[in-house]
Amino acid sequence: MINLLTGEHCTPVFLAVNPPGKLPVLVDGVHSITESVAITLYLAEKYPDQVKRS
Repeated sequence: MINLLTGEHCTPVFLAVNPPGKLPVLVDGVHSITESVAITLYLAEKYPDQVKRS
């Protein structure tokens, strides 16, 4: 979790993962994904049994 109110998204540690400093970002091992649609697709592919279909 990143606390926007305290500026955690502007720290050197966060900017090393995501240089633009924008949210959302998902870090999974060596992968860093910064777009919400890409994050959703990545998680659906990685955990297909967890996807709820309507």
